Amino acid sequence: VNGQLRIKNDSTIWITISKLMEIARIKLTNDSVFVHIKFQNRYYQGTYSEIAQKLGVQLNYDIAQSLLMGNTIEEHLSDISNKDWIFSALKSCTTKKIEEINITHSYRKDELTVKYSNFEGEEGKMLAKTIEILCNTKINKERLLIVFGKTEVNPAAITFPFAVPANAKPL
Repeated sequence: VNGQLRIKNDSTIWITISKLMEIARIKLTNDSVFVHIKFQNRYYQGTYSEIAQKLGVQLNYDIAQSLLMGNTIEEHLSDISNKDWIFSALKSCTTKKIEEINITHSYRKDELTVKYSNFEGEEGKMLAKTIEILCNTKINKERLLIVFGKTEVNPAAITFPFAVPANAKPL
């Protein structure tokens, strides 16, 4: 799939994911999560704490921003670690960016691996152009490869368009 990623540092993350046509649009703010899955006409609008309750892992805007930018999450590990989940990260010596993150459930052995590659941009604002997400559970094995055609961090004029149609149904 292809995507676009726009980030206004410490404020808003906007992502579109498409394959021939737009599949989903995501908007993350400091306190809210908005998702519209266009082909199903379904949406989610809620908070990070609601997501944390469902996943059993504490998430917030800072963690999401760090993960999407391939930045270190070490300062956030105490927020997201618990007895059931094990986190590890591999950092590049040359780019100083995270190249791979592994999250494993200690007794179910469910695993999520996120790999970052093809970094572009100015020093300090380098972003991965490619993010590969591998999810392995006892029931499912999924792979999502996102290639960002366009990435922007704090451009002068940036918009974050997001609207959910009135006839959309909640996820």
